[in-house]
Amino acid sequence: SLVTATHSGRIILFDTAAGTALTLPAATGSGALFRCIVSVTATSNQHRVRVVGNDEFVGVLTVTQDAADTALHFDAADAADNDSIDMNGTTTGGRIGDWLELVDISTDNWHVRGVLSGSGIEATPFVTGQVT
Repeated sequence: SLVTATHSGRIILFDTAAGTALTLPAATGSGALFRCIVSVTATSNQHRVRVVGNDEFVGVLTVTQDAADTALHFDAADAADNDSIDMNGTTTGGRIGDWLELVDISTDNWHVRGVLSGSGIEATPFVTGQVT
C-alpha cells in the first residue's frame, strides 16, 4: 500500500517477475503524484495498481503494438468504475520500460496517464468493479 507522505513524488518500481501489486491511498484531491516504472517484466502473475473504496481511475493509457507500429489508447472514463490497472507482461503491458503516472485529482478520482508496450492482441489494462 502506498502512503502519500512516504511515496508521493517518488518513483515506484515494478521490480519482480512474479508481479508487483500496489494499492493507492484514498483519493481526496491532495495532488499526490506517484510515478511507476516497470524495471522487470512480469512473467508470472501481473503488475497491478488498485484503488480503494469508491475511488476510480480517469484518464488514458496508451498500449503500443509490437508488430504494427501503432498504438491503442484506452480511456478510463469518469463513472466507468475503473478500479484496477492490470499489466500481464503481454497483451496489457507490464514490460520493462513501461510507465504510469497517477495523480490524486479529486475525491474518488485518480488521474492516470502512461505508455505500456503490448504483445499479441493488445487489450485494455483497465479492470472494472474489482473494489467492494
